[in-house]
Amino acid sequence: MSIQKLLEEISMYQPDTKPMILKAYYYAEVFHRFQKRQSGEPYIEHPLQVAFILSQLKAGDVVDTMGPQGNGFDLSVVSAGQKALLIGGGIGVPPLVETAKQLAAKGVEVISVIGFANKDAVILEEELAAYGNVYVTTDDGSYGTKGYVSTIVDELLQTQNFDAIYSCGAPGMLKYVDKTFENHPHAYLSMEARMACGMGACYACVVHLKNAQDTANKRVCEDGPVFETGNIIL
Repeated sequence: MSIQKLLEEISMYQPDTKPMILKAYYYAEVFHRFQKRQSGEPYIEHPLQVAFILSQLKAGDVVDTMGPQGNGFDLSVVSAGQKALLIGGGIGVPPLVETAKQLAAKGVEVISVIGFANKDAVILEEELAAYGNVYVTTDDGSYGTKGYVSTIVDELLQTQNFDAIYSCGAPGMLKYVDKTFENHPHAYLSMEARMACGMGACYACVVHLKNAQDTANKRVCEDGPVFETGNIIL
């Protein structure tokens, strides 16, 4: 399976989406470049094969789905005139676009801080900019501010207060957000975890709770993926 074959299939009925598909592929390829499946083939082959199967579906085809599972960001805690801070890193950035859109529609001022490894990995800056100010950081300084999202967030907190915090990204970034906003009344972490069943039965994706017994836990797939800061062990 190759990206060219997928694009050929898509171009038969929806050619306008080719640039978006290609951009998504390049980003995924960078992220999974050094990962292998048990068969030894590159991990990127798996999502490519799934995408190709989906591309062959026709109107009227029946597909079994299950959901929605878990929860999402609580946007009810802020209202018009208030201010929200969105913090994202890498593949944790895409969920923040819809979050920003809905917040802006409510009249909430949105500020986004997104971090990436380098310039080639930067995504969705323009999309987020449609709903508020955006700050971009890169680890190597090849785009935006050199450093991590914490570099910008720490600066913003010196002069601004935020009524709600929404974050999604790598564990290290979420650990920073959890520590920085541990006592904030409306600060949220959207977690990612390896899941076996994805429906809450296997307990393979649990996170443990702070100030609780060792056996106390929450399932990312069913009880999450969004948790309030100060509640889970990262």
